Amino acid sequence: MIYKYHCQKTAYTFANTIIPMMENYPLRKGLPEDFRVNFDKLSELAKIIYHDMSEHPEDWDLVLVDINSNDYTKAREGFRSIYRFVNTLMRLAYCGKIVNDRLIIDLKLFKKEIRTTMGLMGAQVSNYSVIISQLPKFSFVVNDFDGKKDFSIEYPLYPPLLETIKQYFDCWQTIKIDNVKILPKEFHHHLYRFDYKITADLDKIPIEQWIKDQANYNGFSEKLKEFYIAFWECSQKYKQIKFDGEYYYKSKRIARIMNTGYEAIRTDFRLSLKLPKPNKYTDFLITLPENIQQSFKSNQCWCNPLREPCKLRLHWEFDGQKYFGCSCWCFMFTDFDVNHVPSYWKILELEYGLVK
Repeated sequence: MIYKYHCQKTAYTFANTIIPMMENYPLRKGLPEDFRVNFDKLSELAKIIYHDMSEHPEDWDLVLVDINSNDYTKAREGFRSIYRFVNTLMRLAYCGKIVNDRLIIDLKLFKKEIRTTMGLMGAQVSNYSVIISQLPKFSFVVNDFDGKKDFSIEYPLYPPLLETIKQYFDCWQTIKIDNVKILPKEFHHHLYRFDYKITADLDKIPIEQWIKDQANYNGFSEKLKEFYIAFWECSQKYKQIKFDGEYYYKSKRIARIMNTGYEAIRTDFRLSLKLPKPNKYTDFLITLPENIQQSFKSNQCWCNPLREPCKLRLHWEFDGQKYFGCSCWCFMFTDFDVNHVPSYWKILELEYGLVK
């Protein structure tokens, strides 16, 4: 479809990057064996709802910011307005109890919780009635919602769904972030992507699965997924490297694959390497393919190029020419040929003295 607003593209991205479940993944204690089947149905329904948001953003009262707008702050508002669906669903689950496959919501408690921050991310929810009014479109039955008394919600097409929703958010409320293997501070965003790992015994999920899931969550192309996995595998040759979704040497980040576009509109990915002293190994750099060399042949800086001094400014020479760049912006690579992974790590090896 042709997108008019940032939120449309974001909602579409949410739908298409809901993480496929690991087969027979280890469940958290207390969850029934049929939970995996039920959660799969919940995830499929979430995809349908996000696609509907993408096609009909006005129905969901999303913040409409023109897709061509370069106003990052406004685009972020559009991004965050999509959260209201899950944030409302969370409050409904938290403030309700299951009776005969029906979720009975305590209205007084719900009105209190909808106005407060909940957990790691649950911001206050404005205009929650819009979210509730959309539920019947997807076969939910909302009974007695008039803002004056307790009300209830059913899902006749698949009665266990409401219990599954409640179990999912209960798991979220008690999750131990210390057990998250990749970017713990960002894991809360996975709540909106219905990540099955929230309901898993995290200690029993192999790191390789975390890597694959993160690639799916980020919406990587198949080529970039292959590169992402190979880059991590190559990093395991170096004992000094720590990985949590980004790569660290002696507590300093030295490499990451980052999105340089709007948050959640993940289309412009680049491999970023922190290279303070590229002049040390120019003999190796000139042996690399031309499209990798190009990152060492341009002037890139966030600051005014003519302004000196710049605290982040780097200066180097390449092939007889002098260049400069901002240390947190230069040395970005878009060559995701999996065969070049060893070359990128060789650069880091020469820069930091890494030992295999």
